[in-house]
Amino acid sequence: MNELITLVVAMLKGGQAKSITAFNMAKELARNYDLRVLLVDFDPQNSQGDLVSIVNPKATIYDVLSLHQDIHTAIHQVGDIWIIPSQLDLVLLEAEWVQKLARRVKNHILGPIANEFDIVIFDSPSSAGSLLQALLRTVQFLLITCTPDHMSWVGLKAMELLKWKANQDRHRSSKLVNLGITITRYKGGRLYNPKEIMEKLRNDFGKNPGILPQFISESVAVTEAAYHGQSMHEWNRKHKVTKQYEELTKLVYQKIKEVRNGKKRN
Repeated sequence: MNELITLVVAMLKGGQAKSITAFNMAKELARNYDLRVLLVDFDPQNSQGDLVSIVNPKATIYDVLSLHQDIHTAIHQVGDIWIIPSQLDLVLLEAEWVQKLARRVKNHILGPIANEFDIVIFDSPSSAGSLLQALLRTVQFLLITCTPDHMSWVGLKAMELLKWKANQDRHRSSKLVNLGITITRYKGGRLYNPKEIMEKLRNDFGKNPGILPQFISESVAVTEAAYHGQSMHEWNRKHKVTKQYEELTKLVYQKIKEVRNGKKRN
């Protein structure tokens, strides 16, 4: 049986399309690669639950982490993927120790479902609190979403520091692997001086693993699809953003397989 893949989609800034990217990648992995995908909402705003209209869930990720419910009670099947919603009370756990939360992620989320899913994708909060830091100490892979604006530079530098600190606390054989930065909500020529912004991002973050070649364009269709609780492929399979998410998912999954195959050879 294959080892469970764990991936967190993160960025220390709101409006970076983390939730939309996590949702569309989950749907693409299930549709194109026949994987059993669990999408876990670690953001107190409950974007994933709202996206697919999970109303009055029996349990959320808060209930699992606070040890009030078993993880299976919180898993909801939504079409071809499974989702664990969140709730606002999750902010109460920010006061918990990072290592304590990290152990609960391992023991009460990943442990019980390790043989039931192929990949778990975590949609992370936009703050540098205990919730995100616990994920960075637990999962195998990191994908950063970033809009091409000047303020994103600060968020990326902060993510670099958090990743460095997380790897200082992890065993050498289980370091967090950064798969790269994917540019989201890209507006091309409509951005204010986009060449200058992209040049700065590439100069500062363009090295290994750097900025991924597949951008996700800004489009009202993304908002429309999310409003109806659908992935871009379900909403409009011929749309350019649909193709972009297909290519991004293909690239990310290929990187994950390369890393895992490399570890097996070693």
